[in-house]
Amino acid sequence: MGSDIEILAAISDNTIPIQPEGNTQQLQEFDRIFIQISKDEHTIRAGDFEIGRPDSYFLNYFKRSQGVMYSNVTKLAPGKMLNSSGSFAISKGKFRRQFIQQIEGNQGPYKLTGNDSELFIIVLANTERVYLDGALMNRGLENDYVIDYNRGEVIFTAKRLITKDARIIVEFEYTDQNYLRSMYTVSSTYEDERWKLDFNVFSEQDNKNSPGNQFLTDEDKLRWLS
Repeated sequence: MGSDIEILAAISDNTIPIQPEGNTQQLQEFDRIFIQISKDEHTIRAGDFEIGRPDSYFLNYFKRSQGVMYSNVTKLAPGKMLNSSGSFAISKGKFRRQFIQQIEGNQGPYKLTGNDSELFIIVLANTERVYLDGALMNRGLENDYVIDYNRGEVIFTAKRLITKDARIIVEFEYTDQNYLRSMYTVSSTYEDERWKLDFNVFSEQDNKNSPGNQFLTDEDKLRWLS
């Protein structure tokens, strides 16, 4: 009994106050810790994990999170499958989509800012998606760009010359300690030889009762309520 249970774990020192350098295509991250237990078609994972865009045209997202995720595959009949998953977690960062105001012939660095124009942010490693004229760029010195996660700066390599007519968009997540952000996802996919039906739910919100590093006095609370 129990011989068919698979256990996968990754344990590392998540107190290291730095992030990996963003000058290579593959990153070795320092602060990922999780345990995953699988049995038959059921899988449960607790700790750090990533959730992203499901296999659907709609609901496009990518989030770093910490919590619990469950998934399973059910064979309803020959040729008929039901894939279901759900998660509840605390988001590690806040999403930002930024248009870069480029300068002719300037490869960077270009500063990334927060949603409220914060200058001093830390970008979560490997969450960035850099688009140049609509095309997704590849990270790395030998590719299109490098990024300094701790300083929030993007530099383009000589492979991609920046002109005044270029259109640069950067999507990323950054740390935000004003409020803890909780989220949950539900996903279900039915598929047979003729049909494929997707059902996806994603919700993310600030936890007003857990303000993180932001402390409000009673007077501040009354001021915001008035």
